[in-house]
Amino acid sequence: MRSVSVRFPPLLLTVPDTARRLKLHEQTIRAMIRRGDLAAIRLGRLIRILAATVDRAAGAVGEPSVRPRAAQRVLRRAPVRVRA
Repeated sequence: MRSVSVRFPPLLLTVPDTARRLKLHEQTIRAMIRRGDLAAIRLGRLIRILAATVDRAAGAVGEPSVRPRAAQRVLRRAPVRVRA
């Protein structure tokens, strides 16, 4: 009887694997993890990203961010004092 091997997709992905799937730079993936946009697990020095989160993010890449932008800061000039 032959054994049949079934390959399952990985549940956890590395940063480079995630970057390849999302077609983004590795540093962008790390920034997304820091911001909380991607769920990740730290195992010692290793970072692993949940594959389900990557699949959800794959649909959102290219769409505008749902995070509200910070209000732009208004710069005011200090009044100029003229000495006589």
